[in-house]
Amino acid sequence: MNATNPQQRQTIAANNAYIQEAEHLLQLIAQNPEERMLYESRLKGLRDYQSGLNAERRFGVQEGIGLGIGLGVKQVAKNMLQQNLSIEVIASTTGLSIIEIENLRE
Repeated sequence: MNATNPQQRQTIAANNAYIQEAEHLLQLIAQNPEERMLYESRLKGLRDYQSGLNAERRFGVQEGIGLGIGLGVKQVAKNMLQQNLSIEVIASTTGLSIIEIENLRE
């Protein structure tokens, strides 16, 4: 395969992911130092941005899980109140404070 013409390389690359990656690297190497620096700077910025999004997503998931658990505990306490269990038993079982349990009665 002798494809020195960029259009020929592009045609060949269209059907092969490995060739596409090699073509991309060839274009990167062929850039002058200033263009390469701009490219790498932009690439770093995109990676940093994606990393930040991933971290925020993980934080949001953890926060959502915490909220869901809290709601579940309160629902259990409400069910225990309906069973006429003592507030002390409910507090020791759920970990909620007596004030929180009394507020659930309202």
